[in-house]
Amino acid sequence: MSLPLPAPSASTEEILALEHASLCAWPALATAAAGPFLLRHANGFTRRANSAVLAFPLPSLSVVSGADCNAAPGLGSDITPGTPPGTAKTEPPQNGLQARVQQKGPHEDAATPILPDALFRDICAWYAARNLPPLFRIPQAADRGLDAALAARGCPVQEVSLVMSRPLHAFAHPQPCPPGTAFGEMPQRQTAPDWQVASLSREEWLNAARHLLTETPLAQATLERMLALHTGHCDFHAIHHGSAIVSCALGVFMEGMYGLYSIRTAESCRRQGCATALVSAMMQHARQLGAHTAWLQVLAANAPAIRLYERFGFVPRYRYWYRSA
Repeated sequence: MSLPLPAPSASTEEILALEHASLCAWPALATAAAGPFLLRHANGFTRRANSAVLAFPLPSLSVVSGADCNAAPGLGSDITPGTPPGTAKTEPPQNGLQARVQQKGPHEDAATPILPDALFRDICAWYAARNLPPLFRIPQAADRGLDAALAARGCPVQEVSLVMSRPLHAFAHPQPCPPGTAFGEMPQRQTAPDWQVASLSREEWLNAARHLLTETPLAQATLERMLALHTGHCDFHAIHHGSAIVSCALGVFMEGMYGLYSIRTAESCRRQGCATALVSAMMQHARQLGAHTAWLQVLAANAPAIRLYERFGFVPRYRYWYRSA
């Protein structure tokens, strides 16, 4: 059974464009093609970089990799971002996976199941071989029957997130909160400082903000590799309090779209306007770069953050979620 969710406000074409931007902006360390799916993995760091996603039916969005968002990876191979197409090292096939890899056109046979049993087993085996749980990312209204196929197999929903966006042709500062509130309904401390947002190099940002971004050395090393392999324009923003970074965020500019990522604030400095200062600075910088759209992803259950983004003019476009096998 499909999830009972509000209808998306974005068209299928817009959903595909935002999904394409998401995969490019947050590259996996390696990607393999399997039927209509792209299998991504990055040492288990974040669901979005360690899940199977549907390849896009639009010609310009047919296959996405961290190296080239329009380059088709070698069949049955792992593609490391930064590797020129056609030169990737091919891994030995697992349980017939390589034999069943194929590229799907924009009009798939409606009678062909999106996830046959054999392909489902092969995808599960591919992730198991990498000591990762099999996860499938499902975009609302553009899943081509994948959610129903997984639900029928008893695969539970792991997480529901909301994609929000807004045009940048007329960005204005956010609407003020009611007196005594920061965003949502959380009371703002009366002694909130006037935060200044700094722009850092990638190395400075990773080193100074690691306590906000990751929890283990492996996760930190994985994030460093992902960002080092990034082909888009990345902005590394931070707020200092004394010598320490108390809030950080990542901005990614690609193909006219500016994505807001990794907005984090130290617990001791929350509800003092850090996130508002960061988002405001990022939106202004996005306009300076020439972006026409700003977008972000947020957990659907994170009502305070959603209210903050709505103050900046972001509107919900669609939802996506994960199912685990």
